[in-house]
Amino acid sequence: MTQIRHFVLWGADNDGYWTPDLKNDALCCPLCSCKLSRAIENPGFRLKKRHYDLSATYDGFTVASAKFLALLEAVAPDSFDATELHANLRDGVRHWKLEFKRMLPLDLARARPVFGPRCDRCGRHTHVSGAIDYFVEGDAVPQQGLFRTDLEFGSGFEQGPILLAGVQTAQRLAQAGLKGLTLDPVAA
Repeated sequence: MTQIRHFVLWGADNDGYWTPDLKNDALCCPLCSCKLSRAIENPGFRLKKRHYDLSATYDGFTVASAKFLALLEAVAPDSFDATELHANLRDGVRHWKLEFKRMLPLDLARARPVFGPRCDRCGRHTHVSGAIDYFVEGDAVPQQGLFRTDLEFGSGFEQGPILLAGVQTAQRLAQAGLKGLTLDPVAA
């Protein structure tokens, strides 16, 4: 019987971009277009697909419903920061942008991601892709909690971290009937 180490957590595509101005040199590198920071504010962000409990923007940001946020507060309260999306307050439906605080390093030898060239200006890889599986160093994903990888995958401004869930947390999420949530097991 295969033992599950942890789960990769995916949100449905919400058909949006969080980064408001890709030509702003304070937000994105003018040479390779990689985001210079994840601390990007966008008070005017409009969520197009509001029916999902968990979704992701094209540029690697996570959006959660009130139902998902309430569950996170119960199972992993110190794992994330949440910013309410005030421009989306319609019909009493509320959403939040989530940033996961607990970072785990990928085991690069086992995951074997493919790195694009480093940008001469910002030093980031222009793209990161092709991981075989999302193994973390020492297989150290705790049973409870939500985490993000230290490495961000994608190309240019679309790079974003991979979200990981401990086995017990993933089980709670799976039982909650959340729309837009996909949990992929990572076997030992």
